[in-house]
Amino acid sequence: MKDGLNATSITRLAGNLQRSCPGFETPRFVREACTGLERLELKERVAHVAGAMVRHLPADPRESIRGILDAIPDWDRGEANDSLRGFASWPVFVFVETAGADLGEFAIRALGELSHLFTAEFSIRPFVEKNPEAAMKVVLEWTQHSSDQVRRLASEGIRPRLPWAGKLPAFVEDLDEDKKKFQAMLDRNEETACRRASSARASSARASSSSSSVSTQAGSAAQASSRSTTAGVTSPSSASFSIGQV
Repeated sequence: MKDGLNATSITRLAGNLQRSCPGFETPRFVREACTGLERLELKERVAHVAGAMVRHLPADPRESIRGILDAIPDWDRGEANDSLRGFASWPVFVFVETAGADLGEFAIRALGELSHLFTAEFSIRPFVEKNPEAAMKVVLEWTQHSSDQVRRLASEGIRPRLPWAGKLPAFVEDLDEDKKKFQAMLDRNEETACRRASSARASSARASSSSSSVSTQAGSAAQASSRSTTAGVTSPSSASFSIGQV
């Protein structure tokens, strides 16, 4: 997976960052972000590239994050058939996590807006740990979001134990009313999603059955017509045609 963050994807990331910040020095960033990359593992590469972002984007993290969000509509994600293309965006999330560490809700909501590029479930956890109440306010809203990526972030981001991520002790030791409410909302959303999927499958099955029935009836009619003609029996439609000819 570490190969998903290489010179090619870093150059693509630089192009996206340049669109978010007109004064961004692409060649210097690419050179610095790629230096020593080969000897690093995946998470080390992510941290390395995120560090280069801190040094090359505006010093005001709020300004930098706003610029990144403004660039999302034109974000180049790479080739659709590249299963590793998402890893090129991971440093962006770490940048928001580190540079925006003191921005609270602003940074949390930014992670939600970025979640369609890659997973934000790792980067949101420091905010949850630092200020659970403020984080839960946003997370509870996300449970009703139209985007499945954002809803997934709501559930995975506060998992007490998440692979590749640190534990959230407060969520392990204490389930307060907000967390119980959150779980109940997740359960309801899951039930609703299941009902919708079941309904869609049933509708599809009915449509398929109806189409099959019509085809069967048409086939039967054609066979009956063929048998009638062979036997010398004139159908009503054939009779009408014969009378018209006379």
